[in-house]
Amino acid sequence: MRLQRPSASSIVLWGASVVLAVLVVLPLARLLIGSVRTDQGALTVGNYLRVLQEAGLSSALVNTLAIGFGACVLSLVLGVPLAWFISRTNLPGRGVLLLTVAIAYMTPAYLGAIAYMVLAGPRAGWLNQLLVAVTGAEAGPLNIFSLTGITLVTTFNVFPYVVYLTSAALDSVDSSLEQSGRILGARQWRILSTITWPLVTPALLASTLLVFIHSISLFGSHALLGLPRQIYTLPTRIYSMFTFPPDYGGASSLAMSLVLLTVAALALQRWLVNRRSYVTVGGKGNKPDALDLGRWRWPAFLGCHAVLFFAVYLPIGVLVFVSSSQAWGLGLRFDNLTLANYQYVLFDLGLTQRAFRNSLYLGLVAATICCALGALIAYITGRLRPRGASLLDYLGMIPLGLPGIVLAVGLLLAWIGSPFPVYGTMLILLIAYLTRFIPLAVRSADSALKQIDPSLEEAARIGGATRLRGLADVTAPLMKGGLLAGWSLVFIQTVQELSATILLFTVGTETVAVAIYQRAEEGHFEHVAALSVLMLVVSLGVLAVVRRVTGATTGRIT
Repeated sequence: MRLQRPSASSIVLWGASVVLAVLVVLPLARLLIGSVRTDQGALTVGNYLRVLQEAGLSSALVNTLAIGFGACVLSLVLGVPLAWFISRTNLPGRGVLLLTVAIAYMTPAYLGAIAYMVLAGPRAGWLNQLLVAVTGAEAGPLNIFSLTGITLVTTFNVFPYVVYLTSAALDSVDSSLEQSGRILGARQWRILSTITWPLVTPALLASTLLVFIHSISLFGSHALLGLPRQIYTLPTRIYSMFTFPPDYGGASSLAMSLVLLTVAALALQRWLVNRRSYVTVGGKGNKPDALDLGRWRWPAFLGCHAVLFFAVYLPIGVLVFVSSSQAWGLGLRFDNLTLANYQYVLFDLGLTQRAFRNSLYLGLVAATICCALGALIAYITGRLRPRGASLLDYLGMIPLGLPGIVLAVGLLLAWIGSPFPVYGTMLILLIAYLTRFIPLAVRSADSALKQIDPSLEEAARIGGATRLRGLADVTAPLMKGGLLAGWSLVFIQTVQELSATILLFTVGTETVAVAIYQRAEEGHFEHVAALSVLMLVVSLGVLAVVRRVTGATTGRIT
């Protein structure tokens, strides 16, 4: 019996599946096995019982849930009005609002934590000093080193999810439905509550889910603001379990607890959405007319920018000033200004020089590989569609719901005893970044591919071109914008990544994010601020260049 030769598409499909299995399935499987085994290799559920019974571990779970739910509530309170003003009113400067929200999204939460340590520290914080001077109180009332402080700083980093998803949903609502309500005599508030907001419920639930998942998985802000007061969350508790001697079983069970929280949030969101239909029968109509705010235009403008003042303007302004000061404790004085901090971190401090080289190298390599692999996966699942393509798409999206600290534990367990020289090298960091950010590249490539009519490739093949030639000459150039957008997002996220890196780096493989965290722990805030400003400049510069090349609309995340 003659064996059938496998097709090229099947070979490519299985090759990509093997790569994703190594990147995604291997660390997850190793994490699951590690959570139900003792150090001697016996099966046990004791690791999970410890999470529920030990006071320190159970309090970390409670704190994590409190931060997640608190960030969800605050993000909805801040983000939904911003989205409505941007999408449905004649508020002046809406483009600037979108751009500023994008900056909030691109700024890591640990940078916000560092800025608010300077602003709202219980003793030397600038806001506390100001309040003491104004009120004459003995001590300032603000304390950023608290569960409330962690939740607030986290919210300032995650509320852009609500703004962007909600504003996109508001833009897509069929305006004829709202016009029908007006014809029947309904007031604006009645239309909003009975027509508009019910139709954008899926976007609200999706954004809330993203806020929750991102909030419970952060490490830097939780550690910088929580550890000084012994306030542990699941990410920081997992990190503490890797001090000598490492507790792999406990860390694995805590990491699986984070996975279970993520899965539960996904299931709850799907159940809520599936309870009813949100489809507009008439399809998408005309874009609704912008509501004239009248005399409320400028009060609304000030209100929106007041939110962004505390989320973006104030923390970034503090970082810029502290980076240019001789000693941040001396306050806002011209004789305190200097550029020596930038010179020191760029040319004199070996750690930061090495960290910049490592971060730029990892960012360039990870973004390029993710972009190529993402385009390949998108093309297989969107054009070739061989049997098993849906599994490939699913594997490519699993890391989207994986907290970085969870992935790091899985990678440690998978590679620390491997005969291959992976752990302790730059390679394990590259594997972590490829795994974490491949969904960004896949979704960007998939979006770009869906905008290209397949008939263009068919015309090339009719003209005698091979599939590969048609892909190279027709499809790839037309996907350039989407691929570059995905490349820029992966590069920026790689340069800023901390939650997975903090467990995987060793001496010699430090990144900029690790250098910032270490110097902040040591109290060198002037150097930390200089590093932070440089990292933001690099990130926003890359984003600006890509948007200029692709002609993307300023202010959108993707």
